[in-house]
Amino acid sequence: VLVADRAVPVVAGPEAFRLTPDLRRALETTFCPGENQTVADKWADLCADLEANVHQIRQRSKLQIAFDLVAHAVSGFIRLRGAPPVRGWVQGLVVGDTGEGKTQLALALLRHYGLGHLGRYARAENCRATGLLGTCERLGDNWRIRWGVYPQAHKGLLVLDEFSALDRGQFGEMSAVRDSGVAEILKARGATTPAQVRFLPMSNPKDPTNRHRRAMRDYDSGIEAIGSLIEDAADIRRFDLAVVAAANEVPAGVRFDPDWAPVEATHTAPLCHALLMWAWSRTSDQIAWVDGSDLETLRLAGEMALTYAPGVPLVDPGDQKHKLARLAIACAARQFSTDSSGESIVVRPEHVRWVKQWLDSVYCDDAMGYHRYTAKQGSGMTQERAERIAV
Repeated sequence: VLVADRAVPVVAGPEAFRLTPDLRRALETTFCPGENQTVADKWADLCADLEANVHQIRQRSKLQIAFDLVAHAVSGFIRLRGAPPVRGWVQGLVVGDTGEGKTQLALALLRHYGLGHLGRYARAENCRATGLLGTCERLGDNWRIRWGVYPQAHKGLLVLDEFSALDRGQFGEMSAVRDSGVAEILKARGATTPAQVRFLPMSNPKDPTNRHRRAMRDYDSGIEAIGSLIEDAADIRRFDLAVVAAANEVPAGVRFDPDWAPVEATHTAPLCHALLMWAWSRTSDQIAWVDGSDLETLRLAGEMALTYAPGVPLVDPGDQKHKLARLAIACAARQFSTDSSGESIVVRPEHVRWVKQWLDSVYCDDAMGYHRYTAKQGSGMTQERAERIAV
């Protein structure tokens, strides 16, 4: 008989992180933009390195960036210019054709970042028994709570593959916990548990009626594929970002070219892990908005509300400022933007502007087609209302 009185995680969590002077210098050298480099330039360097040396999925930088923005978000709650606190953890969505490298990229990055139990990968078809939240089981005269994969990833990262395999109601049951960060089971004796989860579900497009697999080419725009995949607009609205990976985006000659241009592997596994632990160990009072970056967030949120139709509400007029804020914090953390103490994540206007430009680029590419969808639907937003939002 083996009796265990305690469990020790193989990978130490963020609470054990310590920023030494040597580590700080290494993080600055590796992740901060160099002299005359922009935020976009540094992202390009990162993507080139990890594409060549880690996941080897060619010309899929938008998948890499989406993963990183979700992964480098903070836990806990954040405030923007004195507004009520909102969640800080980021939730992204990836929808794309089969064979486009979604799973390979996610698994390779989870391994490279060395997250262990802190970075979970699950297939939705394996979550049907307990659901994502959990279930209550009867054992004789007693009841036992079995928490699902979502609350088990509290303060970590959860990649949920083929999430369309869930029953339609199971994803809807997640609505409250995605914002509150508290999972609740009401059956039998009931229970609650914290569940602040950086969440990245991935799926192929599916028919909304019979759930059969479809291709991105079957839709006029990728945004409509998202709308057919997730039943409730409120569940779509909770995603801070989404990307679409279509089969025709990367030429076959590029995808299968055996000759890789060598790229120096500077974003090493230990440094990537250390940067994540630094970001995850930051608290809400260790986020600094400088040089008017908070005002820039409000201004650009108003611009986006005027630009995109809310029929499939990835861009939501009422919440876009919070989405930009969460993503700007994650961008600043990914580039180790900090103060003289090394304790705070410093969000600058260039981080906010880069996030907005990147979102525009992925929302208006041919695969997503959010601009085509908006041209048909209309944004439904007036300048006066957009200005009221930016307050």
